Amino acid sequence: MQFARGRSSDEVIAAVARWAQLVIAVFRAPSGREAFARVFSYLHRTTEVDLQRLRIVVAATVGPEAEETMISGYDKMVAEERAKGQANMLLRLLQKRFGELPPEIATRVRTASVPDLDRWTDRILDARSLAAVFTAQ
Repeated sequence: MQFARGRSSDEVIAAVARWAQLVIAVFRAPSGREAFARVFSYLHRTTEVDLQRLRIVVAATVGPEAEETMISGYDKMVAEERAKGQANMLLRLLQKRFGELPPEIATRVRTASVPDLDRWTDRILDARSLAAVFTAQ
């Protein structure tokens, strides 16, 4: 996939079409759907590929199930990146408000669910202590 870096959208899409048999084999392999989703998430993250055109090529060469897998993998990647960004912002706010954070707090925030991050972010302005941010009230 390093081939794709620095290539135009047309070049990436043409390569996917050329490698159709390999793409199909990956998709149909045990655990292939997850690998397939990761490959296309990588392509989307590291290239300027036109996602709509890529979807059309994937649907035509591999099938509609592959297109759905590609899009759900992309959606999952976006959600994970959003949660990571939210966790990083919360850590910055906590450090600004309460000073140096214990490592266990940083770990807790980085591994938290989005609902937990939302709840803690809502509490940060009113909390009088670091513990109050994380304690149910």
